Amino acid sequence: MPPGSSTGLPRCRGGIYQLLARWQSPFSPFAMKLLRQIKTLVQQRWPLLLVALGLLLTLWSLLGDRQPDNATTSASGNGVLEILTWEGYPPRPLVEAFVEATSINVELGVLADTEQFAVALNEPERRRYDLVALPLEQVRSLLAETPLLQPIERDRLAAATFLPPLAEIAADYSTLDGEVYALPNVWGTTGLIANRAALDAAVTSYQDLCAPANRDRVSYRPALPSLAAAAYGLGLEPFEFAAANPDDTAGWEQILSQAYDYLAACDENVHAYWRDRNEQVQLMLSEAVTLAEGWDWTAWTLQRQNPDIEYVVPSEGLLGWLDVFAIPADGDNLDAAYAWLDFVMQPEIAALVLQETGTMPAVSADPEQLEEEFQPLLTEIYGEVDLSTTHWLPPRSPALQVITDQYIEQLNALAARSPAS
Repeated sequence: MPPGSSTGLPRCRGGIYQLLARWQSPFSPFAMKLLRQIKTLVQQRWPLLLVALGLLLTLWSLLGDRQPDNATTSASGNGVLEILTWEGYPPRPLVEAFVEATSINVELGVLADTEQFAVALNEPERRRYDLVALPLEQVRSLLAETPLLQPIERDRLAAATFLPPLAEIAADYSTLDGEVYALPNVWGTTGLIANRAALDAAVTSYQDLCAPANRDRVSYRPALPSLAAAAYGLGLEPFEFAAANPDDTAGWEQILSQAYDYLAACDENVHAYWRDRNEQVQLMLSEAVTLAEGWDWTAWTLQRQNPDIEYVVPSEGLLGWLDVFAIPADGDNLDAAYAWLDFVMQPEIAALVLQETGTMPAVSADPEQLEEEFQPLLTEIYGEVDLSTTHWLPPRSPALQVITDQYIEQLNALAARSPAS
């Protein structure tokens, strides 16, 4: 009970009148008439006080819906965290947990095309963001000429133990003039998905995609990872070359040309090309395809439905992707941005992200926070990954990207001509 109040009705009545007097100014004439009726009822008969209070509470509820024009969307006054991100991140339960823990509301700007981050952060009439979640290979394009990002202030962050070597990889690809502009967020890998019960021999290499024994039993995506897998199978090092030689268009074209020719020569092995996760899952579950290039999360999804399907780490190494956090140069609510970074680096929150998205956070997830069905994802899929031998998708200069796009177009044309399509 508030200080100064009691169970005496006269005290209660006087309090009501004082409250009504303070509220007169924003009320409509209809509301004022209703208030006078309340006063009359209270003066006439005390038993009707309950009725009066009921009417008053109704008015109070109506007034509660009125918001001043400058009302903040955060109850604590911490404002709103504006995040520019890609489709699928962050998952809703993560946002809800953050809002509950910090009283900072979150608003998302979502891009379907990861190539559009530079455009979204550089438009004259752009929406301003406090944090960006984007692929690591896009960061360098945001630091070219006029940087669209600001350095990460590590002293504003609680200590976080990133999985080695993720912090080093993020720093290598995002350092400018000694300042680091990105922190690891989530990562995943591409390897081989094999139905061991339906294959004649064990799968150990990307070259198995083109083995004669696997004719009409293979599936892969007409995209850069497939070209890269073929190149590694041939003993080349495409990602390392692109990172070290951003201007060597001739060398890059030679690598992609060899990879494309290799895949074109074994096109008869392809039963069907996949373009999204659901398509690949259906191909593998039907057993029309018994060997595929694919993502770790897809392998785990399949393994839950068919224990004979496994994720294979090729002898040449997995292909890795890493998404990072960065802060736009004109980011405004930096306190909220760093609060988010601290929040998602907690092991229990990492477990939430893993469980909701299937992608592995850059910090170790707390296994005790995972539901039982997700334990194999942590141990049997990600537990087999050696990050030190994984080939990480590199940033590509505009010159190398032009050539990359040309060979991806050729790969799509091959897929369109194939009887498998």
